[in-house]
Amino acid sequence: FALPKRTEAAGNTCQSEASGNWNNEATWTDASCGVGGVPGIDDNAVINNTHTVTMTGAVALGTGSVTVNVGGILTTSNNSLSFTNMSLSGTLNAGSSVITVGGNWDSSAGTFTYGTSTVTMTATGGNKTLTTPTSGSSYTSRFYNLTISSGANKVSFNTGTSIAPSHA
Repeated sequence: FALPKRTEAAGNTCQSEASGNWNNEATWTDASCGVGGVPGIDDNAVINNTHTVTMTGAVALGTGSVTVNVGGILTTSNNSLSFTNMSLSGTLNAGSSVITVGGNWDSSAGTFTYGTSTVTMTATGGNKTLTTPTSGSSYTSRFYNLTISSGANKVSFNTGTSIAPSHA
């Protein structure tokens, strides 16, 4: 006897309830997640304190956002990730991922372990802001490869943003 998959509309806020893989329904609270029980297109993903969520494939949230709360960890495992806004108070381990941000990036209270990743800010729909920590290790405010592809829109930099030198 198999239960049918949920068919809720997109645009839900999916809260982690345990550590696990992004694509595993048991990682996310049943009451908060959308289609298939995992965050998908236009959903907001929230990784809570003490939870480590590991991506096992590409994740595209469309207009959805990613929030990593204090004590939470998101590991991309070198997979691509796209979303609108990032709020990072915990840790994001990016490896060699390609991360596309259509909105704002705020890692001012968190740790972005950039590896050899590429972050592209597209500033979709208007001007956006990139905010990083003002104190602590300089590595928490760096990007390995940051691309601004915003057309007529502006991306404003707040605090200690820097780019690691090329390792060619």
